[in-house]
Amino acid sequence: MWTTYAIAGAVGPIVMGKVFDAAGSYRMLLSRLALFILVAASMMLFLARYRAAPIIQEPASDALPASVGD
Repeated sequence: MWTTYAIAGAVGPIVMGKVFDAAGSYRMLLSRLALFILVAASMMLFLARYRAAPIIQEPASDALPASVGD
C-alpha cells in the first residue's frame, strides 16, 4: 500500500504539470480525479462486512507447576 502512495506521490506532480502545460488549467484533470475518487469511495459502500477472527481465551495460569523450581 505504501509503495502505491510513493509511486503516486512521485508520478502525480509530473502528470499534473504535463496536463497544465497542455491545457493551461488543472480544472479538467482535477474534476476527473474527483469523479474517480467519488466512484472509488462509493464502491467501498458495497464491500462485504469485515468479519473479525474469534477471540480465543486461554485459561489463566498464574501459578507455576510444583515441579518447576524443585
